[in-house]
Amino acid sequence: MSLVAHHGVGKTSLAEAMLFLAKATNRLGRIADGTTVLDHAPDELQRQITINLGLAQFEWSGHKVNLIDTPGYPDFVGDVYAALRVADSAILILRANAGAEVGTEVVWEILKQQKTPALVVVNMMDKEHADFAAAVRSCRDRLGMNAVPVQLPIGQAEHFQGVIDLVENKAFLFTGKGVEEKSREAPIPDDLKAQAAEARALLMEEAATGDEQLMEKFFSAGELTVPEIRQGLCERVVQGDLAPVFCCSAYHNQGVKEVLDEVVDILPSPLQVKPAVGPSMNGNAEIVCKPTPSEPAAALVFKTLSEQHLGDLCMIRVFSGRLETGKDL
Repeated sequence: MSLVAHHGVGKTSLAEAMLFLAKATNRLGRIADGTTVLDHAPDELQRQITINLGLAQFEWSGHKVNLIDTPGYPDFVGDVYAALRVADSAILILRANAGAEVGTEVVWEILKQQKTPALVVVNMMDKEHADFAAAVRSCRDRLGMNAVPVQLPIGQAEHFQGVIDLVENKAFLFTGKGVEEKSREAPIPDDLKAQAAEARALLMEEAATGDEQLMEKFFSAGELTVPEIRQGLCERVVQGDLAPVFCCSAYHNQGVKEVLDEVVDILPSPLQVKPAVGPSMNGNAEIVCKPTPSEPAAALVFKTLSEQHLGDLCMIRVFSGRLETGKDL
């Protein structure tokens, strides 16, 4: 999956928090300290911005996640195109106190062009003037997106203290910040119960809309199970007509675990998206690249970097089969 956004919204901070939580790194990388895994080039460390796309991988809840962090500045939009050319899904990140911005519109158009399944994370919920509802409205009004909350924040700005997971109908309160953060399950606050119930009903209806059997069950029973909600959301995300919305404070590592818990089930695997199509070895026909190891090997070089002491390094997405030494592709 690829992280895309307007510049300065915390893409790299979110990626670093994910890697830390998954124990792929042993420290929470900070841009200001120059300790990030994904921003490591001298120019990136000096300017404290992402210039090149970065790759990382980790495992979460039995899922292997290949993560691509992309630049936010429009000068480097070529790397956004490259990342989305090979990503099966994307996370579009917003600032809680700004909502959809100019760069958000740019990457959203690219997502639509590439037909990349995507969800939204409203980041920086701890910042002054953070407004989750306004950020969701900006997605609908400015981007024309069918944005549907999967979480609700418990408090905002300096009062941001937890999230409500509408899929599982549970609340999680934060107990610390950064490396100390370990959320705990808690009852949904009384003042948010009505709002959460209304939002969950809407979420279940949206999840059921793309599946006739789920729709029949929802209208007859008024309820879907947690696996059914996730199944329905995944199907609609793949279809491109629904964008689930989450919230967190990536810098403080608050809510990132709860985002990951749902993301690995709601975003599609390579088996759930349309397979890549490419030319045959002789160029006379098109082949469908089925994502299984037993198929003939097919891959795409989507980025080449020149390293001073290593030479050219190629980033490759394998669409089918296996890469082996000496094999022609």
